[in-house]
Amino acid sequence: MIRRLVVTAAAAAAALAALAGPADASPVVPQGTVGVDVSFPQCSAFPGFPGPILTLPLSSSFVVVGLNEGVAATVNDCLGTELAWAGTPARDRRVDLYLNTADPGPTSARWPTSSVGSPGTPYGQCRAGDAGPACAYAYGAVLARADLAVPGLPAPATATWWLDVESANTWSGTTAAHRAVLEGMTAALHAAGAHVGVYAARGDWTGIVGTVPATSPLYGVHTWLAGATTAAGAAENCTHAPLTAGGRIDLAQYTGFADTVDSDLACRVLHVPSRPTITGTASVRHPLTARSTGWAAGTRLTYQWLRNGHAIAGATGRTHLVNAADRGTRLAVRVTALRTGSSRAQTTSANRLVAR
Repeated sequence: MIRRLVVTAAAAAAALAALAGPADASPVVPQGTVGVDVSFPQCSAFPGFPGPILTLPLSSSFVVVGLNEGVAATVNDCLGTELAWAGTPARDRRVDLYLNTADPGPTSARWPTSSVGSPGTPYGQCRAGDAGPACAYAYGAVLARADLAVPGLPAPATATWWLDVESANTWSGTTAAHRAVLEGMTAALHAAGAHVGVYAARGDWTGIVGTVPATSPLYGVHTWLAGATTAAGAAENCTHAPLTAGGRIDLAQYTGFADTVDSDLACRVLHVPSRPTITGTASVRHPLTARSTGWAAGTRLTYQWLRNGHAIAGATGRTHLVNAADRGTRLAVRVTALRTGSSRAQTTSANRLVAR
């Protein structure tokens, strides 16, 4: 998800000289701050510049470093240098990692022929030549363990390990098999104590992975959302639905520092003040009204009425007129709070039983 760079030697010299300056001393990712992500495209060298060209803004609060060379099961040629730059004590920034993912199928020399080494697979036994979820899950575990074994990485528990899902990589199977690769990676990373998130543009995620069921280990992991071209677009993207239900958007990527690297906005987290309440008489032909207060200034609210826990088509206003279909059911309202620059928050009222 990194753009390849075309820069001049003069620009490289200016960037390298700038590295001697002061930097943000924050050790974590503060909400509302901006970081950058770097990988192999920042490794290009020109005569007189034997090391990587790190055209990075010194004001970045955090850095996400690509572990791979743009393809799964490889290692970024300047990984060590980038990690050293990003995590030097003088800068004291949070350093996370992102990993390329893929589903090459049985044509890959790395494709497993059994489930040995991948305990706990929910898809049964992997068998030679099988392109389905069982072997895909085992393959994901193989990828993650290879990434974990790369020398010089941050301790797994101190970083978020983002799974990069993009159409530029190989996806030969079904969406179920693709999802199983990510699940196998997630399970192996969790076993090592790592925090896991998913990183993709929404179109890529939808086409490659599809909907994640509540039973999946991907359900509830946080999102790093690509796709914005401006800081304002990234702030708006924070309010979008996460790639996996149950999670939230932590980072929103956009075209950033002088168009040489991508920047990443750390979305703020909205505080949920209290559950919404419902006023009115819960009987047919009577209106029920949702009330949700205490939100931060600038927050806008949307509503979805629920009947026995399921969304009622078209019932998206603050008021719902009870009708015959509601008779004898339990009604509730789900409130979604949206605030530019913040990840969306949701809260649901208590049920109201409608008279028969």
